[in-house]
Amino acid sequence: MPLSFQRETIEKVFDEALELAKMNLDETGFDGLEGAMPNREKYLQIEKVIPTFAFTARNNGELIGYALFLVLEHVHYAGKFTANQENLYVRKDFRGIPAVRFMHWIDEQLESDPSIDYIVKVVSVRNDYSRVLDRMGYEMTERSYTKHIKKDERAMAC
Repeated sequence: MPLSFQRETIEKVFDEALELAKMNLDETGFDGLEGAMPNREKYLQIEKVIPTFAFTARNNGELIGYALFLVLEHVHYAGKFTANQENLYVRKDFRGIPAVRFMHWIDEQLESDPSIDYIVKVVSVRNDYSRVLDRMGYEMTERSYTKHIKKDERAMAC
């Protein structure tokens, strides 16, 4: 069985994806996330109440990549729905053409859903694939900044 892409449920793929989630964290995580891992119960709750697209890439049945999108109505623009990328990860040895094929396939799936008006993707500065998104027709619309609030230090200052 060659490389394949499919939509699966979070419940079905969660445990299998944990190893890749750790690789993703090691590669793209930032200050304060050391050792953090996805919360299975929270993800399963989300999947029950929010339209969710969990996509997987497999090579001979082995999970080599995943992506998760949540579909939400835009807060400022009523009636417009965005498929928001929660995460996207492809194992390093399958990057390049296989990863780009996966990303195109994901877009085809999301674009075929009549409820989705926009696809929003997030790119880590530690694993920047924005040039691929540019070639796929995306435009940069925002920049996101993260500040780690160190609660222990704040509590000691009080």
